[in-house]
Formats: sequence, structure tokens, C-alpha cells
Amino acid sequence: MKRKYLAISAVQIGLTSCNVGQPVEDVDPSNPNCICTMEYDPVCVQGNGEILRYSNACQAMCDGYGQDDFINCPPE
Repeated sequence: MKRKYLAISAVQIGLTSCNVGQPVEDVDPSNPNCICTMEYDPVCVQGNGEILRYSNACQAMCDGYGQDDFINCPPE
């Protein structure tokens, strides 16, 4: 009976020590604390004298831009 409990405990410890919820690769390496979906709904901002295009609003906001900074994107 003790062996059964020891085996179950060992399995539980092994499973809880896994990093199952950790991402394999950061979507935005410049800000690893920001998590965005991979949807493509482009937004543009004027930054440093040039127009920057982001694949979605979340990624622009991760770089510090807000909705007030968004401008119409030029055609691709």
C-alpha cells in the first residue's frame, strides 16, 4: 500500500514540476511580458518620423502606443 502512495506521489510531483503553461517562443521578443493573439488586423502609428505597421492593436499597445496614436495605414 505504501508503494502505491509513493508511486502516485512521485507522479504528482513530476507533473506539477513541468512547465506546461510556458510559451515555447515569445511572440514579441522585445517585450516578453506582453501576450497578443496572432490575428492580422493591421494598425499603423507615426513613430520616429516613419509609419510603423503592426499586425494588430495589441502588438502596437505592447510597444507603448495607444488607440489615440493609430492612423490610417497606407496600402500595402
